[in-house]
Amino acid sequence: MRIAILADDLTGACDAAAPFARRGLATRVLLSPRPVPLRSADGDDVVALDADTRRLSRRLAITRTTVAARALYTPEATHLFKKVDSTLRGHVGPELLACMRAWGAPLALLCPAYPAMGRWVQDGALFVDRRGMLGDVATLAGLPADRRTAWISLDELRSGAEAIEQALAERSAAGARVVVADADTPGHLTALVAAAMRSARPILLAGSAGLGTALAEWAAARRREGTAETANGLSNADTSAASIADADPDDRPWLVVAGSQTDVTDHQIVELTRAGAEAIELDIDDLLGRRSQAVAAGQRAAALLRAGVTPVLRLLIAPDPSGTRSRGPRLDERAARAMALACQTAIELATPAGLFLTGGMTARACLLALGTSGLRLEREPLPGIAAGAAVGGAWDKRPVITKAGGFGAPDAMRRLVRPRSPRRTAFPTARSAPPLA
Repeated sequence: MRIAILADDLTGACDAAAPFARRGLATRVLLSPRPVPLRSADGDDVVALDADTRRLSRRLAITRTTVAARALYTPEATHLFKKVDSTLRGHVGPELLACMRAWGAPLALLCPAYPAMGRWVQDGALFVDRRGMLGDVATLAGLPADRRTAWISLDELRSGAEAIEQALAERSAAGARVVVADADTPGHLTALVAAAMRSARPILLAGSAGLGTALAEWAAARRREGTAETANGLSNADTSAASIADADPDDRPWLVVAGSQTDVTDHQIVELTRAGAEAIELDIDDLLGRRSQAVAAGQRAAALLRAGVTPVLRLLIAPDPSGTRSRGPRLDERAARAMALACQTAIELATPAGLFLTGGMTARACLLALGTSGLRLEREPLPGIAAGAAVGGAWDKRPVITKAGGFGAPDAMRRLVRPRSPRRTAFPTARSAPPLA
């Protein structure tokens, strides 16, 4: 059994794949299907691919998704999970339909709920903590508003996997191609996966990392059923909340690169700097106007690393009149490449213990600048955060943590990176409570 995951950005691919690695499945994330041929990725139980389509036009996103889905459709692959953004950014519906065509799937089950991160679906609408209702899932996803799109309610979910399986069969018989499901607890997501896997007809699962976690639990259970070997009682989850930085024998600082513009990331960086890290802020307009700004920022980060201080390369984008922190896909991508240049410069001049990358476009640009073809995931240190090692390039086999911009508690970065500084505050090494959404 091999599970294929297709995402529209890198942090999405990582946070969807991390729950599988946490449960002991060999998991690899690829930046494209070409550097590591999918058929020769021997020993991988899970292969996740970043199609990098969120920034593209609808037409190009469909084309690239189709190519990527076909690349993942190998004799070894038994299931495809289409990872979508938990707030349904991007071209969710069109890409899902493209995956269905590429894999010949007659029905898809879509649920973007991620209760652990404060995202749930009720009455077909998507809700997010502190933001309220974002809108109807089918409409946000760009799915057709006719009988090809159906819905499963919370009442049906509470009846169990058998009732859900029957509901899916009924919706399919009535002409549905995509079924949107409510869910407001992890148990609902578990029931959705169980029903989909029991179905006589293949069902393509699509959702955020919440549904991905439920699929990882199912896959881990299947593996346990298929082997006579017993576990030794210690799983990756038992140590997943421990500080990644504690494993560094040299006690060197990490390099943090933050391209995300969310308030969540802002709060996490504030916590990090309070603990001793030093932020190097790069205004997007200055960064786009002068390439030397990126090189100088990288040199400053390298000096901090050599001094034993944790540097944070931080992209700043002032909001426009509508409150959007963006300059458009093309300029945002140029800014991500400039941040990658700063990251590359810092690593050439000093060697951090690891890289902490937040924001999918920035994370991808940094890894590509270092010649990395993918990541071998090892842990899920906190929900929605992936940790592993780079594959290929100048950072080969070195530690990398990725995090979507909107995920994690204010202390998430601090708990994982444990900032190094002569002025840092000493923090206890005891495991903290899980982060709140």
